[in-house]
Amino acid sequence: MNQTSNRFRLVVSQSKTEVQCIGKDRPQLKIFLGDEELKQVNDFVYLGETVSSDQSYDTLVQAVVLYNAETWTMKEEHKRKLRVFEM
Repeated sequence: MNQTSNRFRLVVSQSKTEVQCIGKDRPQLKIFLGDEELKQVNDFVYLGETVSSDQSYDTLVQAVVLYNAETWTMKEEHKRKLRVFEM
């Protein structure tokens, strides 16, 4: 990812980038950005919701699905799909 970003003159910030392993078994990850190893975290905030490495991240899924929903033109089919998703 770092090499591809560099081709377009984009820089991935090592100080702002973290890694997380979600699941029952959470091995220590060794992921590098260039020559620097990225920090592994147990929790972080994304779209206003905390994502935990112990799989207790149900609220994140809803936040991602509804991201920018206030700009959607809602049709009956969309409403139905959202109701199904919510269940």
